[in-house]
Amino acid sequence: MIAMAKPHIEREQLDPTGRALHKRVETTGYTVDTVASPGTSVPHRHAGVELVFVHHGAAVWWVGDWMHVLVPGDLIVFDASVFHGSRPVAGSYIRTTIHCVPHAISPQLTRLLAAIPSLPCRMALPEAQIPRIFDLICRLRRSQRAGRTKTQVKRLIETLFEEVSAAGAHSREPELHPVVRDVIRYMIEQPESDETVDQLARRFFVSEGHLYYLFQTHFGCSPARVWRAIKIERMCRELVKQERSVDELAASSGFASRRGFQRAFKRVTGMSVESYRARLGSQRH
Repeated sequence: MIAMAKPHIEREQLDPTGRALHKRVETTGYTVDTVASPGTSVPHRHAGVELVFVHHGAAVWWVGDWMHVLVPGDLIVFDASVFHGSRPVAGSYIRTTIHCVPHAISPQLTRLLAAIPSLPCRMALPEAQIPRIFDLICRLRRSQRAGRTKTQVKRLIETLFEEVSAAGAHSREPELHPVVRDVIRYMIEQPESDETVDQLARRFFVSEGHLYYLFQTHFGCSPARVWRAIKIERMCRELVKQERSVDELAASSGFASRRGFQRAFKRVTGMSVESYRARLGSQRH
């Protein structure tokens, strides 16, 4: 399974919840939390900018029309006023989220963000850069807990984004087996495909057993489970954009039947399509 060896986050260092911290953004201008995340229950949006750094595990992440599978060492910066959501490919994943309102921090932060080519911006950090980013994240968390002055926090956030801007020029490919990287890209680009894992393996010139081994090694689960998470999360994204019938959703995600889609949707999200629509409706208002 994908996991960072060093540096790493121990479980006792995790924050109990990230939800309560987000309420502080309006008064402090920022929050930072590190959690073992089960993903977002429904897509949401809010003011400010988010920076997410993945420590352990993997997750399907989407912002607007952008979608990727993030793995340890990956970092994403995006405009949080755009609908976004995430889903771990198995269990949960450990991530740090820094949520900030740039104008409440400093004009310098606004300039640093403007230097990033486009948002959302995903980068696989160079290995030499990870300890520095990790150290800044830890210092920010300690500062938040200690209630440090805004000036101290402002400088830490500016320094973090300076590092991120510099790292962007040297971003690398995630440390994935080339076959896994190509298969993941195909899964994201072809959500309507109804191919079996065996057919998928043959498409990429490997055996079904070897493809299963690669995914088990990287993600701790089967290719089918990863693809199901990608398909369902894409349909969650579609539900934000427009009202679609369950039959349309099933056909768009490569399921042979309405019932099969509904069963998979509930397995991945923990709720029925109808319940999901109702909760999503409350997010829109």
